[in-house]
Amino acid sequence: MTSELKKLLSLKTSKVLVEEIAKKVISSPELFDELFILTTDKNRNIAWHSLWACLKISESHPSFFYDKYEELANRAMNSEDSTLLRLLLNILFHLPLPKSVNVAFLDFCILNMTAPDKTSACQSISMKLAYKICSTTHPELLREIKVIIENMDESYYNPAAISTRKNILRSIKKYHSNRINE
Repeated sequence: MTSELKKLLSLKTSKVLVEEIAKKVISSPELFDELFILTTDKNRNIAWHSLWACLKISESHPSFFYDKYEELANRAMNSEDSTLLRLLLNILFHLPLPKSVNVAFLDFCILNMTAPDKTSACQSISMKLAYKICSTTHPELLREIKVIIENMDESYYNPAAISTRKNILRSIKKYHSNRINE
């Protein structure tokens, strides 16, 4: 099946085709490992399309990735391709957090929230991940996240990052008011 999957993923891929591949893998879980291996293919298009299919799978079946969180986080931290990085971070966002989150990955997310060389999609998903990690496993760091996000000069960011910033600040405020009321 790998050669069939690889052939499909090497073609000009559409959303419909990626969703069909994801459905096929969901209905035949034994295909998942083959698809996941293709996410590291040397051919960028194959890696990109397989990560896209994995993203679709992670949205409805995060259990496929339970043992892959650390590997995905490490790959994200070492990714030099903004498209692959965005996909990796979005997959990670859909997964439940492990009991212990790699502090280096949290630092990576915090740095990428404001990194001018990152796309707005990477900045936004990094903010969401940093908030998710802190609100779940490191609540003592939420104030630090809040200060960093509050100090973002909106003139340097596009509307997507600005919107995410506002939503995260609202969520932090709600988190703290819920904690006070407990």
